[in-house]
Amino acid sequence: MSKKCPKCGAQLEDIAKFCTKCGCSLTEINSKDKIEATPFSKENNNSKSTKNNSKKIKIDPTNKQSSKPDSGVNTKTVGIVGLIAIGLIIIIAAMSFMPSGSDVVEKVTISVTQTESYATNEVNYTTANLTETGNLEYWYYVNANIYPSDLSMDLEEYDAKITFYNGSEVITAVEAYIYKYDDGTFDVTGSYTTKELANVTDIQIEVINPTGDIVGSQKSQFTMGDMSTARF
Repeated sequence: MSKKCPKCGAQLEDIAKFCTKCGCSLTEINSKDKIEATPFSKENNNSKSTKNNSKKIKIDPTNKQSSKPDSGVNTKTVGIVGLIAIGLIIIIAAMSFMPSGSDVVEKVTISVTQTESYATNEVNYTTANLTETGNLEYWYYVNANIYPSDLSMDLEEYDAKITFYNGSEVITAVEAYIYKYDDGTFDVTGSYTTKELANVTDIQIEVINPTGDIVGSQKSQFTMGDMSTARF
């Protein structure tokens, strides 16, 4: 059996280690051929083995468990506690605006019952005799019923004021008197006397508590009487 020299192609014996023609070493060539002929090196085998042994981790989309650690607090429970806290805050806030039993809001309802005006003769009191001077005076009178919101309110301790208007213009304001009847009802009356004729169109009654707060107010039309002739 013979073989060829890979370098010059000369026919050589099978056991020849050198080419007798070109001197090429047949031993190095055989070793190199064996290395190149190896289909897989150890490194390739290890790489392949590593690739084959690696496993892909699949994530199950239907898995409802969270990757976060369970804190032990239920979301629904937290929501209920939050709603209860909000409810308590609303109740406390509402109670803070409610008047206490000793702090009832005072209110007086006013119902005007009479408005009247007329002209009179001015008189002087001298030695217990009435003497007419011949001068006219003009008298304006107002009466109204008043109703307290709380029966414990003693309106006789309250003040009242009546303002007389000519349109939007204030003519004058006078102090009024509050009277309590035996049946527990109250009236407020007031009058205005002047030597100059005033055309009163409206009046306003105000009730004021001892601390100076207005607890009732009512505006009403005023009915003028005959101011050309003295009544007496």
